[in-house]
Amino acid sequence: MPNRCRIALVEDQPGYRETLTAHLGEQPGWRVVAACADATEALRQIPGSNPDLILIDIGLPGGVSGI
Repeated sequence: MPNRCRIALVEDQPGYRETLTAHLGEQPGWRVVAACADATEALRQIPGSNPDLILIDIGLPGGVSGI
């Protein structure tokens, strides 16, 4: 499928992050390219993964202002 939406996910709760990653990855035309636990990890992974969409938990400990 050539026009897949590349998604990066930032969620600190492991179970929720894993569930979202699995569910989103099962959707036709969607591909999870990064699943990050915090802002530091997101800043490391997201630039190289070149996502079309970034889903961020706005309640991340430490905030999301650094992303």
